[in-house]
Amino acid sequence: LGFDRFYDYLDGFGMTKKTGVDLPSESSPLMIDEDEAVDLDLASSAIGQGNAYTALQMITAFSAVVNGGYLMKPQIVSEITDNDGDVVEKTEPEVVRQVIAVRIVVELSGCFKIRNKGIPAKITDNARVLTVFILSSNLEKK
Repeated sequence: LGFDRFYDYLDGFGMTKKTGVDLPSESSPLMIDEDEAVDLDLASSAIGQGNAYTALQMITAFSAVVNGGYLMKPQIVSEITDNDGDVVEKTEPEVVRQVIAVRIVVELSGCFKIRNKGIPAKITDNARVLTVFILSSNLEKK
């Protein structure tokens, strides 16, 4: 894969900067600078060591896989209502960019058991079971 492609994927999946969520004090990722990285850094980063990401960054990146390859801006609320229950402001899903092709998503979906309906999804591999909450909206798959 190499340094350039690896860091391109990190950037594509939103791992190199803040997510832009509408909450105060979002942390920036702690990353090994690409220009200073050595082979050992690439190897350790590939297995999740060496860099530090927020939980929101991780779920936003993973959600791109289950959202048809599209990275979505994370959102905390879908709408704001007044005291009478009338909608004052509605938040629409916001696509940041397409990270991976739909054909790759189809191939990856064979590895996962996913129920993308705003409820927990269980992703199973031979080593462990990971419970993931799908935070981004359901984007119509192409």
